[in-house]
Amino acid sequence: MEEYDSYRGGSRVSRVKPDNTRRNEYLKNAEKRKEEERALKVEAVNKDFRWLKMLLKRQAPCPYFAEKGVPELYQWAELFTGETTMGKLTGQFTAIKLVDLAQWKFKGIQRIYPELGAKTFRKGLDTSGACFPVPCRQPVNGEDIYVMEAPADAGMSYKLTEAYSVAAMYADNIPNIAAVLRELCPDSAIILVADNDQYGDAPNKGVEVCETTLRATPGRTFMIIPQFDDDAKERLYKDVTDYVSAYGEQAGANFLKSWRGGAGE
Repeated sequence: MEEYDSYRGGSRVSRVKPDNTRRNEYLKNAEKRKEEERALKVEAVNKDFRWLKMLLKRQAPCPYFAEKGVPELYQWAELFTGETTMGKLTGQFTAIKLVDLAQWKFKGIQRIYPELGAKTFRKGLDTSGACFPVPCRQPVNGEDIYVMEAPADAGMSYKLTEAYSVAAMYADNIPNIAAVLRELCPDSAIILVADNDQYGDAPNKGVEVCETTLRATPGRTFMIIPQFDDDAKERLYKDVTDYVSAYGEQAGANFLKSWRGGAGE
């Protein structure tokens, strides 16, 4: 108040000149980190691409997908095989080729180790917008398109419906994939197949993500959710391949085609 009264009386008031040195240094370091992250993402894709050229295409069923009920998957999509002898994961693996649907560009690989029951991406790989389509081609406007999380589920969906099926690889990527598909295929029916993550105290993420995507996706968009009896729930079943394992392929086909009844449009 004394300084204010002095100012009102006509005296000059000294002002503190802000020192932006620390702020500028912070912004500079933040931009540097972003550049490093972008470089790591690009290098991860490049490394995967170089690695892919050294792998062999699968000419026989992958044990992991055979166990999931889709031994034929290698005939419909690009699967590769290789072996690692160093690192945390070693042994024979199946490599899944991921693509960017919008530009049909290579986006990296996921390695599946059947004997270890493990799946992994290269460190630094940006999987946002990456997906695994079955069959391995770009979508065609007007055709029915199923979208789900797992590659095995996409394989089962194609096996039972012969419709284009896309694995988004994880729940939070489903909105990205659905948005690209709707832009590419404005006349297609997009069917979101939710994982029924109904176990424990956590929210049912598989259903919640698909519900949000359903509301955000214009055009003919549907959602279906697998429902399980008590015996299946004891086994923590949640997705399409689980549904087929519990009730058979005909029941799985009926479930996948149930969107035609109009529910969820």
